[in-house]
Amino acid sequence: MIPVRSLVLSALASLAAAALVIPPLPAGPVSVTGSAANGWEIAGDALRVTITAGGDMRSIERLDARGQAAWRLNLPTSSFWSLGRSGKTWSLADAGSVSIASFRDDRGVGVKAVYDLKPAGVRVHLTWRIDTAEGDRLRVRYSLDHDAGEPVGLRFNIAALSNLDATADAWYVLPYRSGKLYRTDAVKYEEHPAPGHLWMQWTGYHDGKGNGLVSYPEDTTGFLKFAQHGPAGGFRMGWSESVVLTPGQSPYAPPYDYVIRPLATPDPINDLAVAYAEFGRAQSWAKQKLSDKLKARPQFADTIREGIVKFVGFGALDILEDGKRVFAPRERKERMAAPYHTFERALREARGLEALYDIRPSYRYDGWWGRFDAHYPSVFPVSDRLGGDAKFTWFQEENRKDNRHILYHLNPVQYDAEENGFDIDHMVALASGQPLRPDIWGGNRLYLASPKFATADNVCTLSRLHAFTGPAAGVFWDVIGAMAPYNDFNPRAGYPAWGGDHFYQDVLKLFAALRETAPDMIYGTEDGQEQMLPYFDWAPNYRSYGNDKTVSWAPLVELVYGDCFANIVGIDGNNRTYNDATRAVRALYGASMGHDARSAWIRDYTPVVQQIFELNRVFAPAATERMQRHLIDPAGWRASIWAGQVVVANTASPDVLAAVRVSSPLGDVVIEGLRPNGFAVVTRDGSWTAWGARKISVDGKTLVSTSNPDSILVRNDRGLTMTSYDFRNRDRGTEPSPQGCNLDAWQIEGDGLPAGWLEKLKTWPGKQPVNVTTTASATAATSLPAPGEAQVYRTF
Repeated sequence: MIPVRSLVLSALASLAAAALVIPPLPAGPVSVTGSAANGWEIAGDALRVTITAGGDMRSIERLDARGQAAWRLNLPTSSFWSLGRSGKTWSLADAGSVSIASFRDDRGVGVKAVYDLKPAGVRVHLTWRIDTAEGDRLRVRYSLDHDAGEPVGLRFNIAALSNLDATADAWYVLPYRSGKLYRTDAVKYEEHPAPGHLWMQWTGYHDGKGNGLVSYPEDTTGFLKFAQHGPAGGFRMGWSESVVLTPGQSPYAPPYDYVIRPLATPDPINDLAVAYAEFGRAQSWAKQKLSDKLKARPQFADTIREGIVKFVGFGALDILEDGKRVFAPRERKERMAAPYHTFERALREARGLEALYDIRPSYRYDGWWGRFDAHYPSVFPVSDRLGGDAKFTWFQEENRKDNRHILYHLNPVQYDAEENGFDIDHMVALASGQPLRPDIWGGNRLYLASPKFATADNVCTLSRLHAFTGPAAGVFWDVIGAMAPYNDFNPRAGYPAWGGDHFYQDVLKLFAALRETAPDMIYGTEDGQEQMLPYFDWAPNYRSYGNDKTVSWAPLVELVYGDCFANIVGIDGNNRTYNDATRAVRALYGASMGHDARSAWIRDYTPVVQQIFELNRVFAPAATERMQRHLIDPAGWRASIWAGQVVVANTASPDVLAAVRVSSPLGDVVIEGLRPNGFAVVTRDGSWTAWGARKISVDGKTLVSTSNPDSILVRNDRGLTMTSYDFRNRDRGTEPSPQGCNLDAWQIEGDGLPAGWLEKLKTWPGKQPVNVTTTASATAATSLPAPGEAQVYRTF
């Protein structure tokens, strides 16, 4: 925080239109000045906010150490808040009357305003305050009084900041899924539910000139809200709450503040993430670290180190009519669906790939054809066509003998309407009393259950699964957006209809019960919002998106909570064999990568897949660490820095980068000859990866240098592996490069090569000695024939 300036500001305030004057505040870091006639100014040691006499917030300034404005945002008239109902929107401009007064209390100072919106039948109470203990941020809170004679649904838009720069240098930061960046001059209107797919409840902005801000609600319990952004007077960002007002329940008063914190951003992405981390990491959900989870579930270390392979019993059936997904009766789906990975086939292929690649990954087993195995407690992939319960028991017993971990794909809240035992009265309902419209997916009607009813069934299911498997198994909880808060009007669920956090609190209770039921099982989740961090161990890394020009990505969750969970696998099996661009992005997240077993690599040895699994062992030691910094360089490269690991990747340049230099806790890391979609990894324990990089040096010491640009070299705890690889086309394609793979002899040297590596080097598969043509010496590199694309060389 900027030091408190030694400027004593007197404060004048009015409690009403009579302009009663309050004695000046004593000297301190916060102050309020003004009157009902002239408006108000509230200030902290690093912040100043202007409120007009009409109750309109008009400006916010970040102050320097001298109390001078270092950055200022002027807001359009009547733009900071608005209320929408039945297709109409009202704001301050529609208020029949406004009363406004300043205040001071034992926390700090502020201004309160009350707006009478007669057309909407609502009175809006709004408070702006700056607390003495934190003079660098504005706190905003609201409540709504109403005279509703019947339930009224509305949207209250709050903390809207317009007139932000919309330029090619200014970016909006949104922790949606794996983290998104939007260039502010090229955005369309969007909103994302929080929590929902919005992993963390904050948004950020920086103008590319060293100025930025973060905005977040200090909602620790889960009210239904949305992060909004889009064009409006330049660029606009803000929040919108979904509110239901009912008779006799007034006022509606969310028990938390919206925080707006302007700050200097010389290191934009990292400065914004650190600012939010001050709040997020202080919450109860961040107290349990991944190191604690590994102690409780030691088998999870194998999953991180070895990666996950995806099996599918029945694939999803997308049944389309006129381009839209439609429902299909069960009989039709039964005729169309054919088992892919029966239990026998899954076991056979697991054993086969483990021998073929000399690896021991964990496995995710998705049982049915897109129903999410959706009725509980009959949740297992135990179709008679897969062999039923008896074959499932056999499958698990065989895996237990092999010490193999299976993660079963379940969904805790979406129910298939065709399953036996489906109860429409237990589903989330709209204000009309009708069930929430089902999601048509895989030809099925999937309804969303009230978590209050889902808990008992899920605990029963999980107890049964745990009895089958014990700690040798785990669960991938496929929650998609179904774990976001809802306004549930099902009278049997008994949630207060005026909104609030009651629904989401039951969602968290559901996950807490699942965690308590099987504390030794590994849990992953598709969208693990921050409130759920204590209940799961890993979350997926989604594929990269955007063009890096107007829409891009950043590892925001890793910068805030990277030491609380492991980043492992996505719903598509995490990796496509030849998608080099996606792989480079995932390396920058430090993600353990797996693969989908419905591909040819499962039978035909594929060296690049071998290197994917070897790479996981390089990443594994840093899995419990929080990312310290993520760099985005205009030259087209990026770098992610942990205490014990550095990853550098060429994600955006079409050219080979001659040299990239990164300062890190490991020293001065230099990567040379970094090709498009190539990356390099350096770790504290001596492991490294040169994936399309010609040379890696740390503090002037060469770890490895290779002459061939079409090369992948991995040094991990097992030893050294190397292979030739035909890097794919630049634009996230999977087509081979037109020039083919360079098979010229390799010249290799470096102090990071394992001792005696040359004598140990053999082909895999086959274990044949490699014909080395030149012996290594102190002055000459080792020369050896290129491995080619059908095998690897390895030292173990």
